[in-house]
Amino acid sequence: MLPDVRDGFDDILRFWFDRGVAGFRIDVVHELVKDPPSRPNRAEIHDVLRRWRSLAGGYEPQRLLLGETWVMDLEELATFYGSNDELQLAFNFPFMFAGLDASALAEVVKRTEVFLPSGAEPVWALSNHDVVRFPTRMCDEDDAKIRAALLALLTLRGTSFLYYGDELGMRQVEIPADRVRDVHDRDGSRTPLPWGDVEWRNPWLPLGANVATVAEQRGDPGSVLSFCREAIALRRSREDLVSGGYMPLASPTGVWAWRRGSGTGIALNLTGSEATAPLAGAVVLSTKGRDDPSRLEPWEGVVVALT
Repeated sequence: MLPDVRDGFDDILRFWFDRGVAGFRIDVVHELVKDPPSRPNRAEIHDVLRRWRSLAGGYEPQRLLLGETWVMDLEELATFYGSNDELQLAFNFPFMFAGLDASALAEVVKRTEVFLPSGAEPVWALSNHDVVRFPTRMCDEDDAKIRAALLALLTLRGTSFLYYGDELGMRQVEIPADRVRDVHDRDGSRTPLPWGDVEWRNPWLPLGANVATVAEQRGDPGSVLSFCREAIALRRSREDLVSGGYMPLASPTGVWAWRRGSGTGIALNLTGSEATAPLAGAVVLSTKGRDDPSRLEPWEGVVVALT
């Protein structure tokens, strides 16, 4: 990087850090240096990240660097953490594209835990502004599957990201030809949030009519929004879900189960048939409102206080 360009970016970071911003999401960080553009993840990128991390570490509290690391190799993804001296957080796209499949998701999480440097924080997300929303892409727009996916997202070790609308189970929206704005056909995941009690006036993209509004879901204890809030509250209040490690558990085909810390178990039945779960204890959250931890209905997930 040219010295003047490098110093200019340092000044930009300091300008905002001095004003108290928590940190930056760095766009397309794997192609931050592009000479030639066909070679992503060049060594020079890591030099830049170490410099920026040092700068971020000079503040109290330390400022955050989150990277859009669009790489599909998990070992390569781990390089963006450096020796815990580059990014603090890096988006995990293999997880986002694993589908709602027990073995595929479990394998991504296992390998992520293997490759990340000791003490590093994994990142989990299901949707973003560049891809088809997860309720449509992964879950066939089925609320039971959507709840199961959200339970996985919110109970794994690490930092979980909800893209706006994920908490509603917001589907992809079909955009009429005369309303298209993005040349790469990404508008369907960027439509306005359906508040329900706020009137949108000539929004930049059309509202979708394929999901209940915030106002409707807020007052419905059985809605996806209410479930998502329950899961977040549990994540905050249960110490195992705050700081406990991840330990996979042997499970029947189609079931993904793991332990967090010493006292919390999670099991997801990602099949269309009933299944058994390798857990014993009291159910503290179920995607279907049930309290039997040993038997899972199709597309049911549970969090269990283990005994």
